[in-house]
Amino acid sequence: MWAFGYGADEASQVWDSIPLDSDIVVTHTPPKYHCDESRERRAAGCEGLRNALWRVRPRLAICGHVHEGRGVERVRWDLGVSNIKYKEISVERWQDPGQDSKKLSFVNLTAKGGNPINNDGSVGNIASVAREGYSTVQTETSASTPMDTLDNRWTTSSIFSTKLHISCVTANPLAVSPESLPPATRGQGGVPPSQRCDLEALSGRMERQETCIVNAAIMASSWPHGAGGKKFNKPIVVDIDLPVWVR
Repeated sequence: MWAFGYGADEASQVWDSIPLDSDIVVTHTPPKYHCDESRERRAAGCEGLRNALWRVRPRLAICGHVHEGRGVERVRWDLGVSNIKYKEISVERWQDPGQDSKKLSFVNLTAKGGNPINNDGSVGNIASVAREGYSTVQTETSASTPMDTLDNRWTTSSIFSTKLHISCVTANPLAVSPESLPPATRGQGGVPPSQRCDLEALSGRMERQETCIVNAAIMASSWPHGAGGKKFNKPIVVDIDLPVWVR
């Protein structure tokens, strides 16, 4: 009876429509365990979305919905472990400089600010990998090939695209079907094209290492709002370096 609802069994289908080359992802709900703590002190976010963010690794993931979860977290993804799916290395929680003051609620992710987001927006070249077939790719590359060489190999035809991609969850599905890749590797790290790794999510995209998750909920109170009525948060202002699209 609420808007934006879906069942847990539908989550993967919903979030798989986010293109892997997205730089900014805007959703209603937060991902699970990130800016999603409700007033009942439980994680109210979506695990399916958290898994999708591991695979997409956008620069920014912006959400709301859980009013008490308002805030910012920088998530560093673990792309090396091949035994645990959708793993994270660390989470850095933001301290709001505008809390209880007239200052801006400001997040500085720029190089000038000294702590830029570790994410180059690389898009990879998984379409050609899927066309060639997984077994063909594996026989063409030795296990001792350095990671940098492998990373460059998959970006040959689309290296360092300068177009900024912004997607909503209503975007067209991926051109490459996840079913065309080994299902057991989904969400696992490793060096492409290792048989254990998520080939689609990692090939040519190893420098997408961090995502800044922003719960920008304007409402500070939840229904029913109580005797004091509705309460509101300040807007969160984010400054971030983004690529320039040159025609």
